[in-house]
Amino acid sequence: MGNEMVVVRKPENLELYQSRINDCSNSGKTVMDWCTEKGTSGKTYYYWY
Repeated sequence: MGNEMVVVRKPENLELYQSRINDCSNSGKTVMDWCTEKGTSGKTYYYWY
């Protein structure tokens, strides 16, 4: 992953993304396992990150 800057168009999404990242980090699972469980892709997760 490079050093791209992502612009969050809606400020409320920033809180949502942070919440999901924290949930994944605290789950004890790999990112891919967490994404599979939540029905999302790794690409989407890294967009949030």
